[in-house]
Amino acid sequence: MKNKLQNEKLAKCQIRCNIQNDFAGQNQLCKREQSNYSILRTLFLRKGNEEDLSTPLWKRKDRGFIFSKGPPGMGRCPIASRGHPPEHRAGRLVHNSTITNEFQVFNKYQNLIVYKHLNFTIMKKQFLFLVFLVMAAFANITSSYGACTAGALNPAIGVQYTYTVTAGTETGQYLWFITKNVDLVAGESAPILESAGLFTIGSGSTYNTPTAGNKSLFVTWNTAAVSDGGTFYLVVKYTETSGTCTAANMRVWQVKPMNTFMLAIAGSDQLGVTANNSTCPADIIAAVITPATPSVSYTYDKNTIYYKITASGAIGTWTPSIRLPALAGAGATGQIYVSADWSVDGSTGWKTFGATAAGGDFTSTDTTAPVSLAGSTIIVRVIIDNKNYETPAAQAIIVGVDGVLPGGVKDIVDPATDCSIEPDFGKTGTYTINARPPIAESNPSGPGNLFIPKVP
Repeated sequence: MKNKLQNEKLAKCQIRCNIQNDFAGQNQLCKREQSNYSILRTLFLRKGNEEDLSTPLWKRKDRGFIFSKGPPGMGRCPIASRGHPPEHRAGRLVHNSTITNEFQVFNKYQNLIVYKHLNFTIMKKQFLFLVFLVMAAFANITSSYGACTAGALNPAIGVQYTYTVTAGTETGQYLWFITKNVDLVAGESAPILESAGLFTIGSGSTYNTPTAGNKSLFVTWNTAAVSDGGTFYLVVKYTETSGTCTAANMRVWQVKPMNTFMLAIAGSDQLGVTANNSTCPADIIAAVITPATPSVSYTYDKNTIYYKITASGAIGTWTPSIRLPALAGAGATGQIYVSADWSVDGSTGWKTFGATAAGGDFTSTDTTAPVSLAGSTIIVRVIIDNKNYETPAAQAIIVGVDGVLPGGVKDIVDPATDCSIEPDFGKTGTYTINARPPIAESNPSGPGNLFIPKVP
């Protein structure tokens, strides 16, 4: 009967520990405690002693089980006894060294479980750290793909590349040609000619003519090849005769010319000296008092500021655009743009951007701004009418530049680090109009400002 009560108690704990709840970790803890109780029960109730137990162990206050805290809303599960595990003898519970040793072994087993759990936790953290480290390494590798690496198969504009083969006995004839046709046999009959302007063949090699010993081809890809936007196929066909047999073989490279067109802009003087990127505030050209108010209206002259734009990484011409920021002041008395134009030398041949008074984005009506591999410059001139704006603090005029090559090819971020397309007007330059010196009254003095008020 007593043993039956024990089994019922154990069954109830098993039911509680099987209840699903949101605290999965605590539920599993309860399951482990129930398992521990099963081990203890095996130790205490062995070899026929089950029937001699007169009292359930968990009901005893001196040598009974203690109960651990269960998950929220659940009962308590028996786990271990206070003191040493008891043995029944002659109707009473006494200590037994064998049981004590077994319980010590059980405690050792419990400690081993705790140690393994701690070790697993540490190893799990180390594993997660290793995962994050590997992910960071791959992130660094991925970021390097933004860099530009020119080569024979993704050639930079204006650089000569050499394409060389070794074929057969090298006594035959080599035919080199370039096509965009994926049918190379058809492409051989109608190759792209050098006169199309997409590339230039270097001296010392022969193009589109079978020639003995012509095992290398020297090609310089032009800006038009980038503007074309397509993929080119560079083909070599080798033919040789051995006895009565004449045989040919063919190989092909896929070539995608690389865009290295880049722009830069900086505030400068009229000659393009970027150290001279600031100017004094314009002179006062009018100061008129209205006696009835009284008030005084000051009018300021115009400021002419300059920017130097450098275009590099291509050969030929490009079309410039600029972004003019909003100016200071409001309404009819605030600053306005008078004009914005550009010139190659900063003195003559000015071409207009067609700018309006309020600022914004403007594209040159002239498309012949020069570009070269090393960099060609133009000077942008911007004229600002200050009207009634005093310029009490230094005013930075930040202008953005954008541009395209023929065919609509846009500028990139930087061919040395990032070949992605530069965001619109991503490159900016700053020119500063310095502050006008302030004046404050010291004598006479009185409540408020005794100067005639300035309007607006």
